[in-house]
Amino acid sequence: MADNNNFFGNKALLVSRISTPEQQLKEGFSPQQNDLEIYARDVLHYTELIQIDTIESGFLDYDSKKGWDAIVKFLETHKDYRTIIATAFDRIARDEVVLMNVKKYLIENHIQLIVKDYSYWLFNPDGTPSAAADVMFNIFSSLTKNEMADKKKRMKRALTEYRKLGYSIGGKELFGYIRVCDGGLAKKYTYDIDKELQKQIVQVYKWYAYGINNDLSITSLKRLRLECIQAGYDKYFHSQRNLNKCLKEKAYIGKKETHNKIKNPQYWNYGDKAAPKYIDA
Repeated sequence: MADNNNFFGNKALLVSRISTPEQQLKEGFSPQQNDLEIYARDVLHYTELIQIDTIESGFLDYDSKKGWDAIVKFLETHKDYRTIIATAFDRIARDEVVLMNVKKYLIENHIQLIVKDYSYWLFNPDGTPSAAADVMFNIFSSLTKNEMADKKKRMKRALTEYRKLGYSIGGKELFGYIRVCDGGLAKKYTYDIDKELQKQIVQVYKWYAYGINNDLSITSLKRLRLECIQAGYDKYFHSQRNLNKCLKEKAYIGKKETHNKIKNPQYWNYGDKAAPKYIDA
């Protein structure tokens, strides 16, 4: 469209994605930010722009300082900024509830939302409400939710395949192993055995199974600790707690078990109090 700034002014907030949670109000530097700025200046003719950076998942919360609240506070202290321009709906949020709350705020405060990739305008350029835009918003918010669910499935499948290939997918290194980069551009890592530590672990198991000096009557965690110190073993074995942990670690016989829990995003980020607070990692 031609110059559309006549009702909402010539100032806009640009919402784009970055790969890390950098400071939110600053000059853009990613290609997506540059493309959005060109679109706002050259196509929509906005002249004063502020970049708002989000991480890949968009604004997870409606009312947290790392979420939509950052934009609300800016708008409340800069009344002359009455337009928000985003590349796609998922740059705002990928949760349907959050998106609907965002729309409610924008309508109540008569603030324009323009979504570049969908050629979407919440209000008509003259400031009048758009019935079609309201329906489209509901459709796009639903699609965004489905896209996020599909992405999670793809990520889960990819992680499973990487594990089958022996790649390390984060987490702490198990004692006796080291991470080794595959040398590729993607910098994937695999686990490799530390040969020296392997010898020490095997010997500790032998002492425990057959006894120190083949005498089980004198074998205990305390005695094992002293033997490891005397043999110059890794400091890890200078602790009875670590020795006990090592002897119970099923991963050394190929049966790694974990009972790790992580915060459930549905509860912590999206406010679903009926969801469990923690889920299996």
